[in-house]
Amino acid sequence: MYDTFLFDMDGTLIRMKLNFRKIREDLEKMIGKMGTSILETVDKIKDETLRKKAIEYIEKEEEKAAERSELIEGTLECLRYLKKKNVKIGIITRNNRKSSIMSAENTKIIDYIDLILSRDDVEKVKPDPMHIQIALKKLNSEPEKSVVVGDHHFEIEAGKKLGCLTIGVLSGSGTRETLKNADLIFKSIKEFYEDWIRKKI
Repeated sequence: MYDTFLFDMDGTLIRMKLNFRKIREDLEKMIGKMGTSILETVDKIKDETLRKKAIEYIEKEEEKAAERSELIEGTLECLRYLKKKNVKIGIITRNNRKSSIMSAENTKIIDYIDLILSRDDVEKVKPDPMHIQIALKKLNSEPEKSVVVGDHHFEIEAGKKLGCLTIGVLSGSGTRETLKNADLIFKSIKEFYEDWIRKKI
């Protein structure tokens, strides 16, 4: 039934070890009070020079984290299995493209991925459904045959709006409360692979 899987990256398949607290503190020194979302706050900076400086800082922090990225247990087994089943596999991430590719290469998952769609590749990132819409279009996939997997409510919200099956994993920043709108919740990609994917795909 399902022929496409779209995964969030950091906290779902890998750990990039981004220090969000430090990033927020450094950005507050640079631009002042931060909103709830780092990216949305930076995008609203009116001073073009300051906005560019903030974006460059975030990108450097993401690239440092990409160099230290590690696999979450079960990721390789899951991706290998899906690849053998000829399932289309995409990554939808709010990180920049360079760091996303670095992370995929460093953790050896790049060979199993058909598409990486970063924030640099779309006008609007998740939770806006455009992020997933573009991924599905590029993969020639339909929402009702697609599964969206993530550790944050951003993936769940975007996937729900399009009618995808949504899966929450508790290996990142999300909790059962923040992921409560997901169709299913698992402890990690390992549990999702062993308890659901191998039985359904």
